[in-house]
Amino acid sequence: QRVTREVAVWGRLGHPHILPFLGLYTHGTFTYMVSPWMENGDALHYVQKNPHVDCLKLLIQIAEGVTYLHTLNPPVIHGDLKGANILISDVGDAYIGDFGLSQATSAEIQENSTAWSVAGHPRWQAPELIDPKDDGFSVRTAESDIFALGRLSLGRVPFEEITMPIQIAYRVMKGILPPQQIDDGFMTRGPNGRMWELMKWCWEMEPKRRPSALQFHAELCAVQEARYQQPGTVPHSIATRYFTA
Repeated sequence: QRVTREVAVWGRLGHPHILPFLGLYTHGTFTYMVSPWMENGDALHYVQKNPHVDCLKLLIQIAEGVTYLHTLNPPVIHGDLKGANILISDVGDAYIGDFGLSQATSAEIQENSTAWSVAGHPRWQAPELIDPKDDGFSVRTAESDIFALGRLSLGRVPFEEITMPIQIAYRVMKGILPPQQIDDGFMTRGPNGRMWELMKWCWEMEPKRRPSALQFHAELCAVQEARYQQPGTVPHSIATRYFTA
């Protein structure tokens, strides 16, 4: 069922930062989904092994891909954005992959599939996915994708110092943020100090208070522009949108 769902969504997508779907390959009783080989593996390992990578450029590319998904008609929710599902090509570009938990928002399976509701890891999940309030089903939304984008912006595994998922889930539900460890090297090659405010905007406990993918992308571009201006300059829009959202 997951393969059928993933092919149904992934097969109709086309964007410079969405991993292309090439087709299916069946060997014996196993069916495999085929995509281009990504020489540099996933984003987290790539950043760890390449300390001079421009992390901000990668985030902007990821945000472009998510904006594309969320502005389709009907919108497509990825549902499992995390470091392992962002792949890096041989030239250092980011591609969003693994659409096994993705659905167009109008699809009935989104509302009725327990597997679609409960899969994922609390390191990357929004609080409403961990503790559903209404009928017991945690439906993935554009807002939960944005929460995960904020986690990706850390440039490392969220709550990497904690090994037990239940302890991570407790912190997410209480609104406890991952430690702020944006070192000088990361800030030099990517976001500046005020990027933390954008991350916190993505982690708002109330989903509707989070930015859209389009807003998130615009703010990243503003941070990038400021990086080439006066040292320490931060676009006013990040603070304004965060504190008035």
